[in-house]
This record gives sequence, C-alpha cells and structure tokens, in this order.
Amino acid sequence: MGKLERLAVRSGLLGIVFSFLAGAVSAQVLPQLAYDELSGDLFETRSCEAAANPIWLVPNTHGTATGWLTGFARERNYMVNNYSSLLDAWEEAGYAFSFSEVPTAIAMEELAPDAFERFKTALSEEKVSIANAFMLEFEPSLVQAATIMRMGRTGISWYEDALGVRPDNAWFIDVLGVTPNMAEFLDLLGIRTMMHVRNAETKDQLYYLQAASGARTIVSSMNNYAQWRISYRETGPLPQHWREHMMRELYPEIAYQPQIPFVWPIGAGDYSAKPEDPRRLYEMTGEVKEQAGRVACLGTLDDYWASIEAADIDSDSLKTVTTPSLFAYNAFWGNLPQIKQGFRATESRLVATEIAASLLSMNNADAYPAKELDDAWWLLLLNSDRALQWGAGAGDAFIGERDWNYMDRETSVNLRLDQISDGLGSGFVFDPIAWQRTYPFFWPETESRPLNALCEASMRDGGAWCRGSLKPMGTVELEAAVTTLPEPEPFTGTVVAGDVTVEFDQRTGDIITLRTDEMAAPIVGRLNELVWYVDHQTPEQGFSPPDLLAPWSGREIIGRTSEIEAEFKQYRGDVYTTVQITNVADDGSHFERLVFIPHTGDKIRFQTVSKNVPYGRMLVARHDLAAPIEQSLRGTPFGFDRDRPRSMRGMDEVRASHDHFYLGLNDTIAPASLWSSHHVGSGQGIVLLDQGLSGREWSETFVDHFLMNAQPHYRAKENELYSGQPERVFNYAIVASSGEDPIRSARAAKELVYPLLETGRMRRGIEVSDTIVVEAISREQDEIRILAHNFSTSEVEVSVRIPWPHDSAHLFGSEASPDGELAARDETSTSVRYSFAAAPRDAFEIILKTLEPVSEVALREGWEDLVPESKLHTLDFRDTSLVGHPPE
Repeated sequence: MGKLERLAVRSGLLGIVFSFLAGAVSAQVLPQLAYDELSGDLFETRSCEAAANPIWLVPNTHGTATGWLTGFARERNYMVNNYSSLLDAWEEAGYAFSFSEVPTAIAMEELAPDAFERFKTALSEEKVSIANAFMLEFEPSLVQAATIMRMGRTGISWYEDALGVRPDNAWFIDVLGVTPNMAEFLDLLGIRTMMHVRNAETKDQLYYLQAASGARTIVSSMNNYAQWRISYRETGPLPQHWREHMMRELYPEIAYQPQIPFVWPIGAGDYSAKPEDPRRLYEMTGEVKEQAGRVACLGTLDDYWASIEAADIDSDSLKTVTTPSLFAYNAFWGNLPQIKQGFRATESRLVATEIAASLLSMNNADAYPAKELDDAWWLLLLNSDRALQWGAGAGDAFIGERDWNYMDRETSVNLRLDQISDGLGSGFVFDPIAWQRTYPFFWPETESRPLNALCEASMRDGGAWCRGSLKPMGTVELEAAVTTLPEPEPFTGTVVAGDVTVEFDQRTGDIITLRTDEMAAPIVGRLNELVWYVDHQTPEQGFSPPDLLAPWSGREIIGRTSEIEAEFKQYRGDVYTTVQITNVADDGSHFERLVFIPHTGDKIRFQTVSKNVPYGRMLVARHDLAAPIEQSLRGTPFGFDRDRPRSMRGMDEVRASHDHFYLGLNDTIAPASLWSSHHVGSGQGIVLLDQGLSGREWSETFVDHFLMNAQPHYRAKENELYSGQPERVFNYAIVASSGEDPIRSARAAKELVYPLLETGRMRRGIEVSDTIVVEAISREQDEIRILAHNFSTSEVEVSVRIPWPHDSAHLFGSEASPDGELAARDETSTSVRYSFAAAPRDAFEIILKTLEPVSEVALREGWEDLVPESKLHTLDFRDTSLVGHPPE
C-alpha cells in the first residue's frame, strides 16, 4: 500500500481516493468471447500458495442445523440443497468452499447420498474444508464448560470417524461477542485456530486471543461472513460499477495488515447457494490483483490458514487481545426465558448424571450407560444451537406437532436421564459438586430426605428445600420423612433470618436494605424491583424486536413495581422465611414475587411469576445499589471476565458488528454464564446468580437482569412462546457480598443449578483445593476425564485427592505445569493425592487410566433412535426445490 492510501485509511478518505484510483487504473471487462470460453477449473491456488500476502476468497453457506425460520425437516433440506449446489459449482468450475455443522453432514448422507459422496470426493481433493471443529455453531456465552468440551469432542471425533479428517478451526461466524477465556477450551480441545465475525477488540484481522492463564489462540475476524453478494447474482461479465463497488468493500479491510495473508469470506448471504455464474468470481481475482497489487484466489479456510502458517509471521507483530469484546444491543438476552431456564436445568442434570455414572462405574465398568449418555448429549447439543439459545426463530423450531423440535428433544433428554437414574441404584443421595455445600439445596421428594437434613416443602415446585451436611461427590443415606409446607406468619416489613437482615418497602415490596453480619453497613438501595418498558427504535431492516434492543434513548419505561402498591404474605419454614409480594399494574399485568430468605447463609432466592403481560414489553429485575458500581465481574464457561472498570472503546478501535453501526457502541450489556458480581466503592454489593436468565445490563448504580421480551411473533412467524401470557416463571438469586470473590461466586452458582441425585452407595468423593471448581467428570473407554478450573487470580499449587482405583493419572492443559503423568504426593489404601502448579484462572483436565474399559459407542449416522415415533416420518421429507434462504 502506498503512502497516499495509508493516509486515506487513517483520515477516512479512502473511498474518495479509491474512486479516483479506480477510474484511472481499473481493469477492462473481459472481452465477451474470452469470457464465454472460460470453463473447467477456473480457480487454481498455486499462485496464492507461493505468495507472501495472498487474498483468499472463501465461499461458505450460513444457516442453522436445527431450524430458524422453519422447522427441522425443511431446514435441513435447505442446507443440503445449498451445499449440493455448491458441489455443482465445484464440478462445473472448480469452486471451493468451507463446510460447517455435523447435523448437516448427517442430513446430506441421509437425504442426498450422491451429494454426500461428491462431498467426500471434494474434501479429499481439498476443494472443501471443514471449517468448524465443533458439532454445530453455538453461542459460547450461553452454555457451561462441560457442554463446550462435549461439543468439541463430538464434532472432532465424528469428522475423524465419518470422513477421515480432523478439523482444528473454531468457526464462530455468528457469535455475538468474544471472550479471552475461549482460548482455554480451544487449548484443551487441541483446536489451533479460530474465525469469528463481529466485535473484535481490534481492527486487525489477525490477532492473538489470550486468556488470563496464558492460553492463547490465533484468531481471524471479519465484519461479515457473506461479502460480495452482488457477484452471486445473474450471469455474464460483471458491470464495471459492480466491480468498483465490490473493491470498495474489500479495500478498507486489507489496509490494516497488508503484509500478511488475508481472508475474505464470500457468499450470496445467509443460506448461500452457488453463484449464478462462477466466472464472475474469477473476474474478481483478476480485479483484485490489478487494483490491490496482491494475488487473489478462491479457496477454503484451510487454504488461508496454510498460508498463515507458511508465512511464518513474527508473533510479536500481532496484537494480543486480553479483554472481552463488546456485546451488541441484542434482545436475545430476554427472549424465551422458559427455554433458557429449561435448558440450564437439563444441561446441569445431564452433567450431574454423567458425574455420578462415571464414579459409580469405577466399581463396575459394565454398568456404565455409555450409549444412553451419548444419546442424551446429542439431544442436548442439538438444542445448544445458537439461534435456539438466543430464543430466535419460528415456532416450528421450538414447539408443535409438525416437526421434530426443541421441546421434543428436551423431553427426550430428560426421559433418558430418568432411565439412567433408575440404573444408578437407590437409597442414597449423591452430590455432584466437589466441595461442601454452603447453601440450602433442593430435594425432589417430600416423603424422604438426606440423613439428618432439615427440610420444608417447596411452595410451588414440588419437592423440598433442605439444609444439612452432604458429602462432596459422595453419598449420604436417605431416610423416610414427611415434609410440610411453611406456616403463615404476620408480615412485619423486616425479616431477620440467621446472618441476613432484609427490609422491604412496605408499600411496593421492593427490597430497600440488605445486610449480613459480615457487612460494616447495609446495602441501601432498591433490589428486585420489576421494571418494564417498550422499545421505540428497533431498526426495520429485516429485524424485529426479538432481534435488537434500542439503547436507553429509544426505550420508554411504562411501569415499575416501585410505583404500585403491593399485597404481602409471609411464611416461616425450617429452611427459609418466605415473603410473597403481589403487584397488579393498570394494564392488567400481574406480578407475584416470592423472596426466600435463608435461616443459614446469605443467598436469597427469588421466584418471580408474571401473568398477562401485554405484547411489546421488556421485563427486567432491577437491582439498584444507590451508589456508583465500580467493580463488575461476570462468569464465563471457563472462568470470568471483568466488565467494570474497563476503558471505553471507540467505534474506530474495534471491528464493530452491524448492530453497533445501527445503534451505536455499547459497553453495558453482556451475558453472564451462571453468575455476575457488582460492587460499589465501599466493597459492598451483590452476586447475581442465574438459572438460564443470562442477560444483564448495567447503568451507573443498578444492574438490570433481563427476564422476558414479550412479543407477538418472530419476524412475522408464529411462536407462541414469545407471549407474556398467561404465565411465566423466572428463577434467580443474589448473594449479599462484601467484596469480589470469584471462587465463592462460581461455587454458589453451581450449587444453585447442580441437582442432587438418588443413587446407590458410593465411596467418598474427590477432594480439591479451595480455589478449584470441578466442571465435569466424563468417561470414555479406559479413561475418566476430570475437567476443572482454578479461580485464583495468581499462580497457586493445587491438589486433587482421588479416592477411586486407577492405573495412572495424567495432567493436560495447565499453563503452569507440563502435560504428562502426575506423580502421587501421598497415597493411602483408599486414595491418592496429586498436586501441581496451576496458572491464574487456569482450566485443565486430569485424565485417569482405569482398570477396565467401558463399552464403545458406535458412530451416529442418523436420528431415528432419538425422534418420537409419531414424527419419524419427518426424517424422510425431501424437497429439492428448497434452495437459498427460507422465506421470511
């Protein structure tokens, strides 16, 4: 790039300069005869492979695996047909492309076996590459660490077994934000590279993303995954003004790192089929070389990464990003709370069941339900599709009788977990967490209880809430008991229960002071106030209110519980004192808030029930601390990120998303995985715990916890789940806090979501250091994997005591200790203790070699064993006319 062009980039005048240059040096349209004679493989790559800084044009097609604007059966027809058309272009003109998502590969094998064979041939000839090592495209902020690891291992092993390739790229082209902690799980999975769209913390395309532990990955980022859309239309030579327009799209991007290979994802848009005339892209390779002075080739994402590796780039020349990216004003955080909470409960139950089954099988490998657990994971992973977790889509993708949908899979997972639980034994209570529980726990029976526990019947959910001593990852005996409901008592306005004192606004029901015995002074503010508003500025460009949320300037608060008189009831049980608050708004909205104040501990549970909320309302639970919030952390699947304090970013410093361009830069909305903490200058604050309600927005003194986005439809598609009627239930909690303590927050969050299980007797459980959270324990053949995380902000020596017989233990993935076999620090007749150094916020795995293997699970090649019998016929649905984008 010349001096004039660099100046233009910095001064924002590039478009003017480029227009002048284009008029002076633009290549002529190819003569008609020569254009018509172009045939065969047009897209050789040797010139780019030999170049130091080639530009790789990488076609792809972007849809979903499980349904978005249509149901599962039609969705997979669209995707199979689109990929089939790309294969046609490969055979006609040597068109290359990158592929994502295992369920779509399975659909191709089932619905279009000829296309699947062509796909394998193109893959062997390196005209297709697997861009995504994960099973499907998911939103990493909305699932737990165990799910991410299973998503990666399932994808990698399926591609290895079915296609003989091992992908090592993470394809996050529809992710809403990026956290440095993503480097942790990519490191553990052996995934070397990552490509994402939206919200990089740098304008550079190529950079390093580095976690606090030191784990890092090389990342490539773009503004969009389907550039040059106009080149996919019509046939014949490209008109000159179109070529100039396409170069104006490209030229500002290649300016930032001109000396290294560059990737330019192209396509007709979402659900891209083949270009009408691939020769147009051949023209553009010549245009790029003529105008930018760089070789351009149509290729795959693998071609791009091979060029990066061949370029032997000095790592010091790339920026290292260690802060989380901004998240856009997406409304997804408030969409479909019943889906989000149901997913979190099922996900946590599956992880807990897998832990129990893994440990119980140490005494009897033959009893391990390998196939049943694998089936349950496939069902849950399908429901982890990013659009489903966002709560974005037509009703057919979620509910209904026409198609295999989200709720079908949710039901199927839980039925399988019921069956697995039946085989785990009985008479004992197993706790799947690896530390002594601090807070009250839920037991799903009222006729039994853990030995010596004190319990009260749940007021709404069946089962009982208990307090007592459990064994970490071990069992205590069950005893018969009849559990009764809490008794009514007079409401006094102030509840003193154990270490906690809660004062309510006796007119409205909001909490106005909160204090624990360890606090020097109470939190004085307004906690758990319900606020609802309408959005007046959602842009029209194909979006709808469930897609985007306007900034504060575009919203109007139309109601809040602090302005409505309440009715009160109070109940006292053995575990909680419960205050029930009822508010009725002028528009007919009815709100019931149950506040459970513990007799031991400092975690206050909330169950908020809304009834008859009109369409168009966004409902939040607001926690106002009445003083500037100076520190905020939020949990992520592999640790935590800091939201405040944080330096403000300008639009010219980041690779902004289209949402930012529409609505402005946002640094106050982000999802949290299970928990977030918010503290004022005095150190006092709250830890907000979610059970699937992950979205939060903060202002100077308050945090809004998104509950519901009540809408009539999604993009004119029916979806009754968006309605605020007749009733919606929201479960969440806060822990009163006198200072930041990430390990305490993370453990409190796990305690809230990890269920107790009834099993047979088990030897005593694993013991871990105080800074460690065990995320998952899983089993495959002769290995048990213990996934754990060090929450210390400094390097520490950690220890893990294993009470189960095993041949050896290997450490993998720690940034402070080498991979390899662990030596026992001390050993008894019943256990072995291992210790090693762990880096700050370090994720790692301990892999135990077992005495006996469990059964191997066969490669999944279809869904027949998972789909309800009444819907099996939908798997045979085939319609070759469904090409391109599903109708909006």
